[in-house]
Amino acid sequence: MKVLAFPTMQSFDLKTDPDGLAKITVRQASQGENILRQDAGSTRRQVWGDDSDKMAIEFDYNGLELQRKEAYLTLALVSGIEDEMGNILFRSAETSRGPRVSAAMTEDEFNAAYNKLPADVCEEIAGYVHEVNASWGPKKPKTE
Repeated sequence: MKVLAFPTMQSFDLKTDPDGLAKITVRQASQGENILRQDAGSTRRQVWGDDSDKMAIEFDYNGLELQRKEAYLTLALVSGIEDEMGNILFRSAETSRGPRVSAAMTEDEFNAAYNKLPADVCEEIAGYVHEVNASWGPKKPKTE
């Protein structure tokens, strides 16, 4: 089996942009990114009961934080999105596996930029991330 040097990428025009200039490119996630996603926003606790044979593991889950993490892990390029002063919100850098936002911005920098976006834009980005990374999106019923 050959591992592709460049993952599958797909570009989308953001329909929520009234100017029609915003565009994103989403990368297919690697296994390493799947592992990072699994840890996103979760706090694991082991809870032991009175009986030492019983144990429970609890997770805290925040769906919006998970969507933001997914975007950070898989956005390759973002263009046409600026703040009120005309500054570009998202940067990208070339890597051996193609362009990546995460190569040019720390996660804290990305989160600060992402948190400025309107909620409907974030929802649209999440939809495209899930389109390219179908196993991350809502589970669809199997049809036979």
